[in-house]
Amino acid sequence: MDVYTVNLGGQYHDSFFVEPKIKAAFKNYVQGVVSRYRKSPAIFSWQVNRFKYCVQLANEPRCVADSKRNLPRGPSCNHTVTNQWMDEISRFIRKIDGFHMISTGEEGFFNFPGDPDWTCNGDRGTDFYANTELPAISYGTYHVYPDWWGKTPEWVLNFTAQHGIAQKKIGKPVVWEEYGWMSPEARLQYLGTVSNYTRLQAIRPWQKAVLDNKLTGDQFWQLGISNLSFGRSTDDGFTIYLDDPEAKTLIYDHVKKVNAQNHKR
Repeated sequence: MDVYTVNLGGQYHDSFFVEPKIKAAFKNYVQGVVSRYRKSPAIFSWQVNRFKYCVQLANEPRCVADSKRNLPRGPSCNHTVTNQWMDEISRFIRKIDGFHMISTGEEGFFNFPGDPDWTCNGDRGTDFYANTELPAISYGTYHVYPDWWGKTPEWVLNFTAQHGIAQKKIGKPVVWEEYGWMSPEARLQYLGTVSNYTRLQAIRPWQKAVLDNKLTGDQFWQLGISNLSFGRSTDDGFTIYLDDPEAKTLIYDHVKKVNAQNHKR
């Protein structure tokens, strides 16, 4: 996002959401990609903020970005600014493609004024309820990285329950689109800390919470493949390889449980 902003004269990280010249350039990009694949069965959904099999257009929109690598936040950015941008881009995508679903690709932060938790009080400039309720949005998404966010594994359970409540109130599916727990080696390298929780101990209760709260589905970050021509795929500290011992519980067994629950609906 900041690449657009820097090259097209924007001053702030959130200039991406409001400057006409920047939005026009971004829409030109969206037009090219979506038009090409609008009838492709290989695309699960478009995301106004992301590009993967849910094809991303820009990653995790919010007013606040990484201050070490990104532009600063502007003085007027708030949840209304990001919501209006999501509305505009999602409607733009829908005009091009009436076949695929559209989602926000956001982290799922709430806007509950006065809440002491920064993930819930609008501090990041997003509003999960308002964004997911947009007419062109098909389903809601949220992400959780407690290592980076300074949160405990137990905190994640409440955050997940809140999204289960939102799914019922809004009446649209909600997918827990990204979550992970660092390996001990990565945590020591990047954060200089250790944890008493293994990946199994942290993630297994989260996956149970997905089922208990009847969320539509979840996707851990990230899948790793072994035995490639060059060895293993990239390990960013969160990677779970299919031949890891923990994969049986966190991937194979969990997928069976999610499928069984969804088939009951």
